[in-house]
Amino acid sequence: MLRWLLVICSVESEPMTARTGALSIPVAERKPSKGGAVDGRTLVARRRRELIEIYSIALGGPAALSKGQLIDVQRAAELTALAEARRSQALQKGAGDASELSALIRLESTAARAVRALNLPVGGAVAKPQTLADYAARKAAEKVAAASSGDAA
Repeated sequence: MLRWLLVICSVESEPMTARTGALSIPVAERKPSKGGAVDGRTLVARRRRELIEIYSIALGGPAALSKGQLIDVQRAAELTALAEARRSQALQKGAGDASELSALIRLESTAARAVRALNLPVGGAVAKPQTLADYAARKAAEKVAAASSGDAA
């Protein structure tokens, strides 16, 4: 009876397929170094997302960024998140030997340079994009001011 049931199941059932798209992609292609997504459940990945959002908003929003700027923002966020995690680990478990401390300093230095390269506004102030109407109004006011100062002289 069991053999008969196995034969029926094997003939009538469809081959098993992956239920999610991630399972159908080979593991080597899912690695972040190959362009795959980072597992967003870790503390470092969550901090990376937060930093990407913070940096993007400071630069005028994600829609205003070019692909190159977005890559720079992601790089700065990833390096900063890694440096923060490594520093936290060093504080909890000790800095270790001189080479580990040197690696931490180099990582933090690289992260700081990546953030500086973004040219973020000072003080977290987000520059509001100027509309054409604002520009025209400013130019008209400048002409009026120049004309009135020319009449006074």
